[in-house]
Amino acid sequence: MMAEESRRVARSRIANQKELRKQLQRPPQVLLSDANQEFILGLLEEQNFSLKEFDPEHVLAGEEKESLRKRLCELGFPAPAVDASLEVGKSLDACIEWLCMNLPDHKLPKQFRATGNQIRMSVSTRFSIEDAIASAGFEAQNDANKPFEANLIAVVQSILPSFQPPNETETPSMENVETEISSLQLIFNLEGETPKITVLEKENVQCVRFLHPNGSLLFCFSPQLGYPSRPPLALLCFPALAASVRRAFTKLIYSEYETRCEGVLYEIVTDLDELVSKARESATEEVKHTTIRREKPVHSPPKPVESKPRHPRNRVLDKSILFGSPSARVSEQRASLPITNYKAKVLDMIEHNQVSIVSGGTGCGKSTQVPQFLMEAFRESDQKDLNIVVCEPRRVSCLGLYLRVIEEQGFVAGNQCPVGYQVQGDVKVNRNTVLTYCTTGVLLRRLQHDSPKGITHIIVDEIHERSVLSDFLLFLLKRILRSNSDIRIILMSATLNETLFSDYFGGIPSLSVEGRLYKVEERYLDDIIFDTHYTPHDFIKMDSESVRVSADMEAMISEWNEKYQDFYIIPHIIRYIFNSESPWTGGVVLVFLSGVAEIKTVGQLVLEAFANSPLAVEVIACHGSLSTQEQHRVFEESRSGYRVVLSTNIAETSITIPNCRYVIDSGREKRLVFNPLSNLSEMKEVWVSQASAEQRKGRAGRVRSGFVFRLFTRSQFRRMEPFTPPEMLRSPLESLCLQTLRMQLGDPLAVLRGCITPPSADSVQRALETLEEIQAVVRTPAVALTPLGNHLADLPLDCRLGKMLIFGCLLRCVDAVVTIAAFLSQRSVFRAPMEKRDEMMARKRRFVHRFSDHITLLRVFEEWRGAKNKREFCRQNFINFESMQTVALTRKQYFEELANIHFLPSGYALNDPVFNANGSNENVLKAAITAGLYANVVKIEKKVKFHRTIEGGSFESTPLAKEYRMYIRREVPGGEVQHGLTRVFIHPSSINFVEQEYKCPYLVYTTVVNTSKIFINDSTVVTPYAILLFGGPIDVQHLQGTISVDKWIEFSAPARVAVLIKGLRGYMDRLLLEKFNQPEESIVNDPVMEGICKLLTTNGI
Repeated sequence: MMAEESRRVARSRIANQKELRKQLQRPPQVLLSDANQEFILGLLEEQNFSLKEFDPEHVLAGEEKESLRKRLCELGFPAPAVDASLEVGKSLDACIEWLCMNLPDHKLPKQFRATGNQIRMSVSTRFSIEDAIASAGFEAQNDANKPFEANLIAVVQSILPSFQPPNETETPSMENVETEISSLQLIFNLEGETPKITVLEKENVQCVRFLHPNGSLLFCFSPQLGYPSRPPLALLCFPALAASVRRAFTKLIYSEYETRCEGVLYEIVTDLDELVSKARESATEEVKHTTIRREKPVHSPPKPVESKPRHPRNRVLDKSILFGSPSARVSEQRASLPITNYKAKVLDMIEHNQVSIVSGGTGCGKSTQVPQFLMEAFRESDQKDLNIVVCEPRRVSCLGLYLRVIEEQGFVAGNQCPVGYQVQGDVKVNRNTVLTYCTTGVLLRRLQHDSPKGITHIIVDEIHERSVLSDFLLFLLKRILRSNSDIRIILMSATLNETLFSDYFGGIPSLSVEGRLYKVEERYLDDIIFDTHYTPHDFIKMDSESVRVSADMEAMISEWNEKYQDFYIIPHIIRYIFNSESPWTGGVVLVFLSGVAEIKTVGQLVLEAFANSPLAVEVIACHGSLSTQEQHRVFEESRSGYRVVLSTNIAETSITIPNCRYVIDSGREKRLVFNPLSNLSEMKEVWVSQASAEQRKGRAGRVRSGFVFRLFTRSQFRRMEPFTPPEMLRSPLESLCLQTLRMQLGDPLAVLRGCITPPSADSVQRALETLEEIQAVVRTPAVALTPLGNHLADLPLDCRLGKMLIFGCLLRCVDAVVTIAAFLSQRSVFRAPMEKRDEMMARKRRFVHRFSDHITLLRVFEEWRGAKNKREFCRQNFINFESMQTVALTRKQYFEELANIHFLPSGYALNDPVFNANGSNENVLKAAITAGLYANVVKIEKKVKFHRTIEGGSFESTPLAKEYRMYIRREVPGGEVQHGLTRVFIHPSSINFVEQEYKCPYLVYTTVVNTSKIFINDSTVVTPYAILLFGGPIDVQHLQGTISVDKWIEFSAPARVAVLIKGLRGYMDRLLLEKFNQPEESIVNDPVMEGICKLLTTNGI
């Protein structure tokens, strides 16, 4: 007997475990209140929502239509509504969608309704009658000078103005009420379960609360309220219902039971769902859709972006403006340039060939002289017009060459000057301009929105750099040649593979010009350490009296140099240079560094090193983020004679810094590298190529003999790549695919095969898959841009981060999102040696925002920005100071880019409340993060129990993050794969590593790292609505009551709720299309977007 009982208990326990496991594996449920349902329905009604997207070409045959009608009627839909749905829907799914949209919720079959099928609302144990009154849709009367009963009667009178409390002869006995309450408790309060009937009292008011799956129902009794001689005061506290429906319910009870009052509590409780449905109908008659309406925008064709300079067709120039007054000194300098002897050959080659190559060594003068040759030949000819566009890879090159040509021609800068330039954010052209220096991006945008008519010559300089943009420009120019026989293309570079470029254009002539470079003496890192007696940080002590560095010492220095960058050596070298000449005859020291943050760090070190020195050292920065006016300082004469220019690689080519004799080369640069595990582009510091190192060396020998101090060893130089590989072969191609589609050139796979060094088909296909994944393109079946893709095509940054920024604007949390995106554009700012990782994590948790690494980074930036001593703040918290400076600079760039595409106003001010109303709203921030990082999603598999082993046994425990089973839908080499999903683990550096419970079983993440395990870095637990509204394509499983994203992320939702969410997604796409068609029209104050943000904030409730 006992054995049988034990077996029964065991079977019961197993059954309970199975049921619990089944419950845990159920998809999380999506809630949508009546108010939000009405809001979405109003939107879709306003936008003339239809179901034409469902089988538009399919016509149902008679038998097929009758079969579908029969199936819908079997599901419980009303026959007249079924007939109406068959007029627009040609499939079961289409008809159910239409019915869920057009029938009131209470007229839908029970399994499709929102009411009754949504998750049970948890009711707080801290419950007050005042809360109940507010939850029922009424404003509580809280006059402190009146008894609570009097305030409650005021609430009743706000519902029924004619209500009057009973007089003394009518006052009922409360004894009958207490008997009725006791009966309800006996019926509904079952042993061992949470009581459904509870009693609360306040002063002389007694309240009975009935728990319901959707909330609670509250009856209020007092002598002055009149029950049972009058109907009971019933307050419906269903949070998912609209306030109008809750108020209508209270009125309905009074009208329904006005003639029969006594003993109706049981009837009301048992008929509650039916009464709620009646209240809905009553509310619908009184209150129409509360959705804020707005006038439909009048759509106009997209306005082309105006691109300057635009010269009038058939312009006739006054050639007298082309004669300047150059000085004798400048004319003598021009005459001494090597390319001057080739002027006739250059002009003859250009005149007789549509495409030609000029290959000139460093210092030959090609970048300044070839355009001037053309201009001087034109002013002596009988030609009517000349329009030369010189394309340079960098803005500083455009500015430097513009200034030099003006000086050499003797022109005066101004509105009549025939030489101009155009870079992002700065244009100096006029109707008389015949020569324009511009960047590659500017020329591409001009060719994108305008034809090359009016341009007579296009010179592409520094084509050896092989950037994605320059290679794509060559592809476009090759196409342009077919329909523009008069245009001339000149390709120029100091070092290039002439055969490669010649063959690409079908065999074209070239001309080689020798360079002019003075002798430059090379000093490598081991030489520098010996000559200057410098002791590197974290390295051995150097004996200044020791013999010259041995080969073994060089190997040790090389190994140290791979791991560390010792910026302190740079001021040491500068002091050595200044002391090397006595007296100092002047000269500029040019220092090449990898990025802006490094420039700021070294600049501070140099100023500190010479703070107490009699030498008035002048430090000037030179990088692409500076304004044109700031970059202009590089070309000005030094006031003190002791000038140090700190530059990125933008000073490698095309510009001559006056009186530069010394170069200090760090040997490093920041290069955009694609991370296939994160699908993000990251700026990484790498060694430059040998060709780049030689170009840097050449900067010291342009005007006289000089020196180059290389902060790497000879062996390191030999290990460097001979040339920088073409960017198109090592970079993500999403932006390029967007450009080809934006310019309507055709299928990117076919288009990019026509580039000079075409990328692999796999790389292009992978880029298109990424764009499709983030909804930037669609296949119909040809690849086409979506409204979002049109915007991303205008943003020169990683497409995922670009999407995040756009949605940060739409959701009015732009400052916070821009900051997070700036952090994601580079490696982690937290740095510590292995032995101090635990201490670093303890410091990191000072900034923690639970469940989100990304919002934690936002807190880091806010505290760093507010710190008085930012460098000390970084030191204490194991944060890289240079990386934080890069974040600040990247933020500025992102704000400018958003203004360029009109998502922010020009001159945007930080913390503008119009664009940051939701800047501290966690759910809205997570939605913007999800928009950018999707489909980097982790699915968490919940566990029933977890047993932790200890000495002598084990005990049940809540699992840690590392003990959950987590999966991503991506194949990672060496990973544990199950049903197409790869198991991953949260990295110990993540804030989420120590969490034990997750609000939602889905996270978004930034990167995947495959080391000892497959780890995810920088993760955030997100809400269902963040994924549903900003994730992948939505599919509704109407009969199963689920909604899925990308066919693998699943949520429970009644058909009506799922269909409304799907419709809302479609509306958001429409809103983006409006923004593309009318970029000047602001949508940040759009009531619709405010409604969507409210939906995110409340999780649909």
